[in-house]
Amino acid sequence: MPIISVTTSVTIDDEKFKAVQKLIVTNIAEVLGKNVNNMMFYMNTDVPMGFGLENYLGIAFVEIRNIGEITLNEKEAITKNIYEVLTSLLSVSAKYTYLNFTYVSRNDWSWGSKLL
Repeated sequence: MPIISVTTSVTIDDEKFKAVQKLIVTNIAEVLGKNVNNMMFYMNTDVPMGFGLENYLGIAFVEIRNIGEITLNEKEAITKNIYEVLTSLLSVSAKYTYLNFTYVSRNDWSWGSKLL
């Protein structure tokens, strides 16, 4: 049950949100063998962001939190897809995008009012 968070300086509408969500969530579900219905996806858009002292319109920071390790090959497949989606749908350059994978132990995760 990964949680995928995308923060970007880009402003989007609901249609664009749904397109980004579908492409990223279905890819991660396929790569990790997870059910899409157990994945959370959210976006913070129109966020003032910059690199160094410069501000750019197309910037993004993506976080993926998962119970269990994600292999290097899985990370590479997920990363490739996310950069393609952000570039094609949001015009966010890979040059201005960071992506972070975080492993969370079952003891530090709760869902449905229960610790996993």
